[in-house]
Amino acid sequence: MNTWNTTFYLEPNPEYRNLYVKWTEKPVYNFSHYELEIWYSQSQRINCVGNTIGTPVTVIPRDKKLVLSSPGYVFYNLSSGWYCARVTPRDDRCDFDGCQPRSSHTKLLTDPKETSVPPPAPSMVPVVVGSAVAVVLAGIVLACCVLKRCPVIGGLSVAYSKVNQMVKLGEPQVALLAWSPYGPHGAEFVPIISAFKKILKSYSRCQVYDYLDLLSLPGEHLQHLLVSPTSWIDALLADTTVKIILVGNEGSKLRQAEGMLPAMDHKHTHFPGQSNPHDSMLFPYLLRRLQDSPHLAGDYSRIFHVRFSDVSDATAELDGIVSWTRYRLPEHLRKLTLSLHGRTEECNIDDPSSEMLQDLNNALAAHPQNRIQNGSSVTKSLLNSDQTSNGTTNYRHVQSATTDFT
Repeated sequence: MNTWNTTFYLEPNPEYRNLYVKWTEKPVYNFSHYELEIWYSQSQRINCVGNTIGTPVTVIPRDKKLVLSSPGYVFYNLSSGWYCARVTPRDDRCDFDGCQPRSSHTKLLTDPKETSVPPPAPSMVPVVVGSAVAVVLAGIVLACCVLKRCPVIGGLSVAYSKVNQMVKLGEPQVALLAWSPYGPHGAEFVPIISAFKKILKSYSRCQVYDYLDLLSLPGEHLQHLLVSPTSWIDALLADTTVKIILVGNEGSKLRQAEGMLPAMDHKHTHFPGQSNPHDSMLFPYLLRRLQDSPHLAGDYSRIFHVRFSDVSDATAELDGIVSWTRYRLPEHLRKLTLSLHGRTEECNIDDPSSEMLQDLNNALAAHPQNRIQNGSSVTKSLLNSDQTSNGTTNYRHVQSATTDFT
């Protein structure tokens, strides 16, 4: 299954700073999806086989199908340095370790040769302009020194005020929302996720991908998901610009517990109205991929673990995934938004409005596991929670006991 005879090689063109990837023949097996990567190093010769030294530059988008029937592919406007190409088939019919990739030899792309141009004749204009600028700068420095020594001149006081410039969040972030409606209360959790996605879109400026809601996916992503679901998950994990939001709830915890058991020990419990194949296949697959990649499971800039504190306590949190930073919602919505965009507290965004939180609070109140005492919710105010806990819950595991540091 993982044997194919295609050979790849590179042809650099320094004159136009292009790189041409060619293949000699089509694969014996028609894979459903390919990933084409270009690896680059500015000064060190690299090898695409094994642990490659250099920087990976994905040239063919991972959500596009690479057609190997064409003679080749050209990459434009590249920097000078060492390059090699690696093509990896992605198909559900591959072995457990994946299909064997094919690599090219390393090629050096040099800078284009520049024709020499005689230097222009010297001009006095820069000298005159430079002298004038120097005189003006000297006057400004002298004036600043005088004002510093004499803050009050002739009854005129000199005051300074700090101007805080508003830092914006930036471009919308693409976020994969992974959650599970598994368990006896899975149906009641759907309105909570629906309200949370509205907040992520409007307040957190995220484009949310939810594989349980096919309408949330762009057309090319939907096609890729329907053809090869696990390959679609792998493509998102490989794209470092995509954020992963994992929701810790009753269903997620049950899925992780089942994944830790041997296949013969699995006890499949059927709950009414729960027959979504993407949930039973993709959520455990995503957890397994994270647990098999500790560097990814501990990437706090990409993986965000959240739980809704009104309906899920700390026992619903997933093990072995970004264990030192967890976000309780709705208390930490502001901190979660800043972290999704890689911003610090100096980014003075507003707190979520009460209108934004109304649907979420209603959905939480309707959940059977909502912790309400004497008719009033125990949810803390957003402002007080962010000030006291700095927006996150930090904790450590000590012999299965969890300690909160707020």
